[in-house]
Amino acid sequence: MIYDYDLVVIGDSPEAAFAAERAGRLRSRVAWVTQVPTGKRNDPDCGGNPALRAEVMLEVLRRTVEHLGPGEVVADPQGLWDRARGGADVAVAERDPQRLQQLRVDVIEGLGRFETRPRLQVNVEGQLGMRELRSRNYLLAPAAHPFVPPSLQEREELETLHSWTAWQTLPQHLVMVGAAPEGLALAQVLVSLGCAVTVIASQAALLPSFDSELAELAIGLLQASGVELRLNGGSFEDCVAQAQDLRLEDGDVRLMMAEGWRPHWPDLNLEAVGLSGDVAAGVNAKLRTKHRHVYGCGAAIAHGPGRDAMARHQAEVALRNGLWWPWWRAQEETVVKTLALSPMLAQVGLTEAQAQRQYSGQVTVVRCYAKDNEASQWRDQTVGLCKLVVHRSGQLLGAQALAAGAEDWMAISAQTIQQKGSVKDLEQLSIPRNSAASLLHQAAAQWRWDRLAENPRREDLIERFFNWRRTGSV
Repeated sequence: MIYDYDLVVIGDSPEAAFAAERAGRLRSRVAWVTQVPTGKRNDPDCGGNPALRAEVMLEVLRRTVEHLGPGEVVADPQGLWDRARGGADVAVAERDPQRLQQLRVDVIEGLGRFETRPRLQVNVEGQLGMRELRSRNYLLAPAAHPFVPPSLQEREELETLHSWTAWQTLPQHLVMVGAAPEGLALAQVLVSLGCAVTVIASQAALLPSFDSELAELAIGLLQASGVELRLNGGSFEDCVAQAQDLRLEDGDVRLMMAEGWRPHWPDLNLEAVGLSGDVAAGVNAKLRTKHRHVYGCGAAIAHGPGRDAMARHQAEVALRNGLWWPWWRAQEETVVKTLALSPMLAQVGLTEAQAQRQYSGQVTVVRCYAKDNEASQWRDQTVGLCKLVVHRSGQLLGAQALAAGAEDWMAISAQTIQQKGSVKDLEQLSIPRNSAASLLHQAAAQWRWDRLAENPRREDLIERFFNWRRTGSV
């Protein structure tokens, strides 16, 4: 069979653009179906634009409020809000998938649909009419949209993790149902802007995918900043009922759904390839779905909004397997996972609990607090913690941090883990004293001193050695 393309990327997410660009640079023949209706690319509510707006606005707001002290609020919250909205407008306006045509990527604006007869292909209704795209493999990389229960989808006053970017003015009180990590980051920012925020969640513990110790610390910081948390609220319906009761008590309350994400793939006809159009696709370790010619990444496999390093890693693995042969496996333990709190929460590798289960009795944990670090003291960023999970042999198994700038210097730990390196490799790095990464360097050095203190015989041998060097006798 003769194919038109080596790979067809479907979706309007950042990882879709990333995969299409990488495939084009590899000189393969690739098509990118944006799954955006013709002429709607600049519509702020279409495709990946809502997620982009939310990401840009949250980052602008967070960068401004992260220097505030406990209990402080922004002096001009409405001015900051307007500036963040303007930055999001610019980001959406400058987003141009057509630039990838310079890399020989066939960018097709329109809605694609899988068909299996007479052969597997994607039919796209675009500006040039109906096109039939036949490819060796297909990559699902849809945009992520907030989950809204069917019973609440008709409520116009219901806010979501994307709709808040359209607010003209800030709410006095926001009630958030659900505890999606992105929702918690937004809650912390809104409190710094002078809003009252109440989070109602059915679960008793938040941030389950992060290290439990740092998650508890992050939740404590949220509460200290003024976010009201009502946990263990029963079923999802019970949480919604509590939120509605609060709204009836106060007419100025806005209700937001922050329960999670769903992939957005309109009219894709996934049933034709044996997949469900209502939920995320299941994949194996090589990111292949039930259909041997269809791969998935990001929101397609239930990965949230899919705007971080994890989604890019998945796109890279799926791209390699789709263009060459299915040899590569996703190694998510070597990818930095972040949450845009203030200070930033970041981790890579195994958590303490995971390492203890996998290497029972052979794991040591080093903790270094920001208040004991010189660079953090100079920067007046003394709230934070860095943890290193180390095997008895010295191999670095995992690293977690709740500290300013952790999203940047945690990449050093990721490289060490990927290369199966030792914690000594981190200690031997020449990091400037005033760098935020010095907290990581200090934690690595602490592992050596702790190990030395645990072995009095080794300390005695070292002391006797230096006595011999000085005096010529033991």
